[in-house]
Amino acid sequence: SSMNNYEYGADASVQFPRIIAPFFSNSRSRVRRDENGRRIRRRRFYSTPTTLAKLSTDVIYRPGYYKMHVVSGEWTYRWQTSENSRHEFSPLSVRLTGRFGSPLGAVSLAPMTLRRGKSNNIRSME
Repeated sequence: SSMNNYEYGADASVQFPRIIAPFFSNSRSRVRRDENGRRIRRRRFYSTPTTLAKLSTDVIYRPGYYKMHVVSGEWTYRWQTSENSRHEFSPLSVRLTGRFGSPLGAVSLAPMTLRRGKSNNIRSME
């Protein structure tokens, strides 16, 4: 017998060319001046830091077994402190999974997973 498995999904993301967070500020109070009154800018980053907001959804269908819907989202910061040191931090990652039409005809919803600021969400790509 042939199985008509299928899987499809969609992703939407937006990347901002700066860190967007309540704890991070680009205030002018940190600007230093030299003896002639010219501003001295301290470089914090090797390249422009970014903030990524991403939403996605997937549907997986396995005839005779189940149909699963997955909705997920994340908020990620990326920055580079030197030519060879890049960092990524995801303080928020959410995934909701619903499974329908299991062999027993039951519907099960997996609990939402929420990870915030744990050290295993920090990835360094050196």
